[in-house]
Amino acid sequence: MSKKANLQKLGMNIAKYRHKKGLSQDGLAFKAEIGERTVSRIESGETDPRFTTLQKIAETLGIELKNLMEFDK
Repeated sequence: MSKKANLQKLGMNIAKYRHKKGLSQDGLAFKAEIGERTVSRIESGETDPRFTTLQKIAETLGIELKNLMEFDK
């Protein structure tokens, strides 16, 4: 699987968990203390996020980091 495909799946997972929490991109960004544009770019697969950014997102969503990386479900 290509890097781009993995980034798109990562973004889809983040969006899925964000929706489950009832958060907008802006709400997730605010709670995770990251930029709204950063959330948008990650969810669309445009950027390869830093590990620390993914940790903040997972913590804010109340999930383990590994859940964001589970692509085959």
